[in-house]
Amino acid sequence: MAGFVEQLPALLGVVVGAAGSLAVTTIGDRARFRREQDSRSRERWLAAYSGYALAMKANVNAMLRFAAHVGADPRPHPHPLPPEDAEPLLADSVEARDQAWETLLLLGSAEVIAAAQGWFGTVAALERSVRDPIRGPAVWDELVTQQFTARVAFYAAARRDLGFPPVDPGSPPSATQLAMP
Repeated sequence: MAGFVEQLPALLGVVVGAAGSLAVTTIGDRARFRREQDSRSRERWLAAYSGYALAMKANVNAMLRFAAHVGADPRPHPHPLPPEDAEPLLADSVEARDQAWETLLLLGSAEVIAAAQGWFGTVAALERSVRDPIRGPAVWDELVTQQFTARVAFYAAARRDLGFPPVDPGSPPSATQLAMP
């Protein structure tokens, strides 16, 4: 019995050391797991945000090309689209935008979703304007500027949500800046 009592401190040291090692390993594994989860979440958010932005941009680009052909946009466009070519392209871009919206709703923060809704509202106004038979270049130019501003707000919200630093996107070119001589 005396031998056991003499070895008890060593045995307790081994047990405490093993428990400490287990605790440190468990804490480290949990921290690593959280970092990996955060990284995966950020990747998903980035994919959702960029997917929505690309779909919206394709939709806007199709409208700008269509608007250039029908005379709604006073800015010159190198590739105007006649209505028979624009309609399928617009339909496809709207479908892609709607699908990207669903992913954004699932993964986006409230701030990013609100900014996306604002951007969508300006794009919807553009589409109504391009289809309106009574168009005015000044109205169109204002709608394009509003769309640009809403787009910038979406990107700013997404960058904040992702923890990226803010950037200055500049300002949209006006119709007079883009007019060909």
